[in-house]
Amino acid sequence: METLKQDISFSIKKHDIDVFEQLLQGSESQWWPERMMMKFTNLTGDIKEGTLYLQKAKFPLGPSWHKRNDIIDREKRYLRRTFLDGMFEGGYEEFFVEQNQNQVNIVYHFCYELKGRCSRIIWDLVYKQLHLMNVQRVLNALKQYCEANQ
Repeated sequence: METLKQDISFSIKKHDIDVFEQLLQGSESQWWPERMMMKFTNLTGDIKEGTLYLQKAKFPLGPSWHKRNDIIDREKRYLRRTFLDGMFEGGYEEFFVEQNQNQVNIVYHFCYELKGRCSRIIWDLVYKQLHLMNVQRVLNALKQYCEANQ
């Protein structure tokens, strides 16, 4: 299984912003960036363990896959979503949020196994970089939202 890692750190002055809860809302939040190259659709409503999502690239013949919230640990500020189909044979993404006093650190892991040679080629040529750019854009939007709402 391969792993991609991204992280972001920032400072906030107010302690009443729960960064983990904001992250959990994801594409349903007011801070979510516009004009993303990926579309995220909540298929089951409430955001909890078991919530299903459809993630799809917004261009012709772009890949799509389903993922599910498997672990939401509010105490440890940990979220894990498992990939169920699409170009992935297996894998998951996870977020770790550390929020201490004025400092926030978010670590994102994307652990994946691709299905077949075609998926590998397309992933390496296009989608891997697109995915990394999208995650960085989301983390930056969350950071800007938290910093602006202090």
